[in-house]
Amino acid sequence: MNSEFFRKTNRKSVFFLMIILMLVIVNGIISLCLHDVFMDKTDFYIETLSAAKTIEIKLQKQIKFTKDILLSRNDIKKNYDYYYRYSQAYNEIQNDFFNFHYSFIDKEIKFKIEDLTQAHKKLSKDYLNFLFTEQDETSTDTAEALNENEQQVIKLMDDISFEIDSRINSELDRLNDNYIISLLLLMTTQIIFTVILLGTINRNSRRAQTEMVELSRRLNSYLPPQLIHSILYGNYCNDSILLKKDVTVCFTDLQGFTEIAGRTDPDTMSKILNEYLIDMSTIVHAWGGMIDKFMGDGIMILFNAFEKDSDVEHAYLCVNMALAMQHHMKILNARWKSNGIDVSLTLRIGINSGETVLGNFGPADRKTFTAVGNTVNVASRLEAICPAGEVLVSNGTKDQIENRFVFIETGKKIIKGFSLPQETFIVKELIG
Repeated sequence: MNSEFFRKTNRKSVFFLMIILMLVIVNGIISLCLHDVFMDKTDFYIETLSAAKTIEIKLQKQIKFTKDILLSRNDIKKNYDYYYRYSQAYNEIQNDFFNFHYSFIDKEIKFKIEDLTQAHKKLSKDYLNFLFTEQDETSTDTAEALNENEQQVIKLMDDISFEIDSRINSELDRLNDNYIISLLLLMTTQIIFTVILLGTINRNSRRAQTEMVELSRRLNSYLPPQLIHSILYGNYCNDSILLKKDVTVCFTDLQGFTEIAGRTDPDTMSKILNEYLIDMSTIVHAWGGMIDKFMGDGIMILFNAFEKDSDVEHAYLCVNMALAMQHHMKILNARWKSNGIDVSLTLRIGINSGETVLGNFGPADRKTFTAVGNTVNVASRLEAICPAGEVLVSNGTKDQIENRFVFIETGKKIIKGFSLPQETFIVKELIG
């Protein structure tokens, strides 16, 4: 009887010991999982804090560089050389903001990054207006406004760094509390499954965020940044949306490239074309334009296609971009000559402003977002009749910027598709 009693007691003891052991093992596993989750989040925030500090340094360098330009400016034509270097820094910072934004799940931080992106765009636009506008003794107010905008951008960047640092401290506190929480987890198995589920969701979410960042980087090589943003947020890319909007359309073409391509080896021709397209794309993006498509050595560019603000001076920005392109062609020709490539290419640019239809066109498996209408057709035909090395604009574009540039009237031109001759003008330079 005693023997039987001890056997039953031992069985119960072993049973309870096994239960306790299983609970300890499960608790240990859960504790390790929580530890990994908290450490992953902590490492993530530490990495993003480092990235935020790097971006802040870039911002401070850009502001210092721009101030040096503003203090030393004297000849408006030389400002295009400064501007090209500035536009490269601007594009790099905007790309950093874009990737930084999609690396976060935290909505509060995402909203702050969006505010920072918009503030930086506004500051850059104010820099450009200040740089290409003649200043007098009253420009002190403008300089003070610029200084306030600079401080606002730096403050927003500091706020983001502070938020990330707070998240790090919060995760470290949670890590310390994990040991207390693990004791409570012994009370119920439900928490076990909850933690496992949350861990799985967290890992999948991190993986999805990583894939989204990688996807956005790949898309940047093939689609305009404005179109990527529209696709991700679903603004204008619904198949059923056809939008009428006032835009400025620009066409460019390299005169002489076809003839050079016929007598140049493929490697040299590829080098010339890629350098041209890369540098011109940098100028387009810096002035806020959207590259609609590349057509061999030609480019179709839209201004105000995605902007919500109807007061955007898209004609002014487009013409400034065109003058910057013409100036940069001289730099490209000199660079090619110094590298032993004996070419001298000139650029024709046609610009027209007016109402177009924006939307998705094409079959279901190959959609293209573009603009169609007479405004687009006129811009294309202006480029075709434009003298080499010049910027030819329509009367519709000139009316919007008449007092800001020097124009040469070229008389009325016969444009295909129009029964009456159309007035055209060559833009020479910015006034001031």
